[in-house]
Amino acid sequence: MQVTNTAPQRAKHSHSPSSRFTPKVGSANKVFVLLAGLVSPLLCANADSSPELTLSCSVHSDNFGTESGLLVSKEIAIIGSVLKRAGRSLVYETENVEFWALAHMTQKLNGNHFINNFEVAIRDKESNRFYNALSDSVFSADQAPDSARIRLVHYHPGTFHEQGYMMFECQSRDK
Repeated sequence: MQVTNTAPQRAKHSHSPSSRFTPKVGSANKVFVLLAGLVSPLLCANADSSPELTLSCSVHSDNFGTESGLLVSKEIAIIGSVLKRAGRSLVYETENVEFWALAHMTQKLNGNHFINNFEVAIRDKESNRFYNALSDSVFSADQAPDSARIRLVHYHPGTFHEQGYMMFECQSRDK
């Protein structure tokens, strides 16, 4: 059964005190929600700064490609998550490969936010394949992960006799 309101009933409801108050409350709520949405990220950013880790990184090569010896020694900082630009750093690149340092995992413990491990990665530009190694892990804001190292090796055909290698290593400066 369908209920229809007559014109006088509709007029009575539209002029009731609660119907006049509702649009104003709705507008005030929208303004409050908008202000809270704009201010809350600023408050969170100030109260919860991203953790930072300073690394000393080096790339060595021996009979691997056109360059040999120490290719680069560089100090870098990774900040926060690897999902953000500051959480990763391009340390060095050649024509064929890139060397990256990345924050791997962060942790919050007793109000402290810290990076509990990082990774070093070598990216083959042609295949877009990454080869990586993780550092040790720490579970306290009073410590920093120590180091991570990875090597790419060319072997003589059919053997495990090394023909040449590239090694990428990063060590924490925050120990």
